[in-house]
Amino acid sequence: MTSHQLSVVPRSGEAESPDLLRDCEVATQLLRKIAEEHPRLTAQEAFQVLRDRVSRVCIFPWDKMQLAESPKSD
Repeated sequence: MTSHQLSVVPRSGEAESPDLLRDCEVATQLLRKIAEEHPRLTAQEAFQVLRDRVSRVCIFPWDKMQLAESPKSD
């Protein structure tokens, strides 16, 4: 996972409301922290860990969000 930058973004076709964009930004920061703490996880596994952990404490609109990977720019 070190060769890619992970992000959580709105799904294609979703209206990008301020609330959804904020939720995606928060989820992105948490996802990157999980990826740092558990470098052996794949991007998809890290995303699932994030969803499992967050679902215990708050509600994110996961049906409107998706994982995105892009090459890291060093």
